[in-house]
Amino acid sequence: MVGILIFNKVDEWIYLIPTIDENTIKNDVLLIIKKRKQDFLEKYIQNYIEDINVSFYKEKPLLHYAALYDNLNLVIFLFENFDINVKVKDPENNKPLDLADLANLTNKEICKILFKAFNNNEIVKNYFRNLFQALNQENDDSALKILKGIHTLDEKYIYDINKMVDCKENNALIIATQKRCNKSLEFIFKNFDNLDFKIKGKEGTLFHHINNKKTLDLAKKYINSA
Repeated sequence: MVGILIFNKVDEWIYLIPTIDENTIKNDVLLIIKKRKQDFLEKYIQNYIEDINVSFYKEKPLLHYAALYDNLNLVIFLFENFDINVKVKDPENNKPLDLADLANLTNKEICKILFKAFNNNEIVKNYFRNLFQALNQENDDSALKILKGIHTLDEKYIYDINKMVDCKENNALIIATQKRCNKSLEFIFKNFDNLDFKIKGKEGTLFHHINNKKTLDLAKKYINSA
């Protein structure tokens, strides 16, 4: 027997009652994660969740939802009270930090906690791997989102952007230039210090890849000012 949370018209949670309707339970728990009703969340988890790392009703584990819905208090509670496995993947092959990134990293503290729980080297490489994939697919908006996530994290989690390269030894600056991802390129120019404009990949420097006027204008503007 499990429990479901009942709420009144002013959106205040009242009490737990027994139920066997799993779909209703799942929907209500996800709702209170979104609404951050922390006291009821803690009661529910302690009383009714047997394995915190198992997918919640065949979907995502609770830590994934906490990251996705930007619920810092729930993340802290889970780490303080349970043996959390932060490398567990959901059915879509996402780890908790992947979902925090998809939420645009609006809560920097969540990402700090998740980063500390992971192997730092593995996670940073995963961020750049996703960045290179987005750039190579010419998905400028996705690449920009990932770059913003990387930039907002503490410096101790960030590798030298000049030295993070793909299989062709091209870094983000070169790939963004090559693929004409001008939003990402401008973000790199504006927000990352000590860029090496002369660094070479297997196919040359970024100057070998400038192939449209807007990219050329961006490069002239920021490289000349540097």
